[in-house]
Amino acid sequence: MSVLSFGAISYNVEVVMDVIFMVSVARRNLAHEKSKVAVSIGGIVLSVFLILTMVGLNEAFSTMMDDMITGADADLWITSEGASGSFHSPSLLPISIQDNLTQIEGVSEVSPLIRTPLSVKINDEKVLLYLNGYDIETGLGGPWSVIEGKSEVENGEIIIDRTLAQKQGLEVGGNLTIAEKDFRIVGLSDRTNLMIAYMVFMTFDDAKTFLLEGVTNYFLVKVDSGYTLAEVINNIESSLTDVSANTSTDTAQAYKDEILGGFIPIFYLLSTIGLLVGIQVIGVLLYSLTMDKAKEYGILKAVGATNPQIYRIVLEQALIVSILGFVIGSIVVPPLISIMQIYVPEFLVTITPNMMLGVSLLGILTGIVASVIPVKKIAGIDPALVFKEA
Repeated sequence: MSVLSFGAISYNVEVVMDVIFMVSVARRNLAHEKSKVAVSIGGIVLSVFLILTMVGLNEAFSTMMDDMITGADADLWITSEGASGSFHSPSLLPISIQDNLTQIEGVSEVSPLIRTPLSVKINDEKVLLYLNGYDIETGLGGPWSVIEGKSEVENGEIIIDRTLAQKQGLEVGGNLTIAEKDFRIVGLSDRTNLMIAYMVFMTFDDAKTFLLEGVTNYFLVKVDSGYTLAEVINNIESSLTDVSANTSTDTAQAYKDEILGGFIPIFYLLSTIGLLVGIQVIGVLLYSLTMDKAKEYGILKAVGATNPQIYRIVLEQALIVSILGFVIGSIVVPPLISIMQIYVPEFLVTITPNMMLGVSLLGILTGIVASVIPVKKIAGIDPALVFKEA
């Protein structure tokens, strides 16, 4: 076995030549098929777009559901028994039980909150709003992400979702009419576009005119520092009938399960389709390269190249194409999504560093999987037949 030594480092000549041989052949093959490689990289970029879009949509809505609950700054959410308060499971509570709640051991603060959908006409277009009426004295349940204007409202004022403002040509200082009642727009909020409705914030007194008299949807509770959440939940549910008390975490999870539960399988399905498209694109390219160069592979085997060496050539080709495709996709797709959001504000996608890392690792795995079929084809090449045909 030949060995080269440089100082304290020794190199196995056969191993070094093996690596150089593998890389140079793989790159030459790809360099001779530029058009096929370009098409394949384009297909992978499209699959990256599909994967990031689907996963990003799920991430955006999941984060927004969390914000809707945790942003209210409450320890506990009180609903009617068995209800989560979402569109699918509305909650109605008599406002009169607020006094009872304040007297329960462990409760330091109680605030009513109205969250109810309401269909309105804006610029002759039907729009579904999600009214959020909160107690301005406590601030619990108020806006959590105001990007322009005031972050608090008074009677007759409203904070609206920025997407709604953009679509309908509304702005801070203007007016919005809801059920023949005029509200002055004092702020714009972000991450309050629920895809099927736009959340708007107003005072509890203004919001209760759109709900049945004497009722609210929730009570938000702050817990005394000397008590655990579990203790106060038990105290509330044992003192009052027909109510449920849940932590903000549990309430947020219930929201996501009910509102996103039907969409998540679709997100995963389309993400899987994107992955399969990427695998197929790389697989078709490698299969084509393999068949076009069947004689060259046969000659390599005839002059002594082993199957493992040739397998590594194919794997190198697959990794080069897949990594290039996923790297280019990871660079190009986020700005493309940002541009799309300018023209389609409802298109909510959140891309995180972990998501990008996952897509990159997926690219490497895709290349490995896609190389399986052509590798099997190479294994069946008979060097004798190659020379016989020549």
